[in-house]
Amino acid sequence: MTAPLQVTNTGPIVSEASKPGVGGKTHRLQARLSAEQQRVLARAAAMEGRSLSEFVVVHAQEAAYRRIQEHNILELSERDSRAFVEALIAPWEPTPKMREDVRRMRTMFGED
Repeated sequence: MTAPLQVTNTGPIVSEASKPGVGGKTHRLQARLSAEQQRVLARAAAMEGRSLSEFVVVHAQEAAYRRIQEHNILELSERDSRAFVEALIAPWEPTPKMREDVRRMRTMFGED
């Protein structure tokens, strides 16, 4: 059985901060692993030429970004679909300013 992840602030890690695109690292992530998880992750990290910590952080961050993007796309799709259907059912009446803007644009482009 594994324990939950624990994040603590440890101050900057100078050697890691010097890597391109990494920035100053000030937090530590700790996780308890089963022997199998340790073995598999260490093997995959070695295949990429990374330390176990670097491998886990890089791939966890990629997975987090994907999950956030998937959530945002789904959320926007549902909201936008609902707004589209509502606009079809009950379209808005153009405001006087909108009507004036259309008249002005038509005059500018010679459509009047």
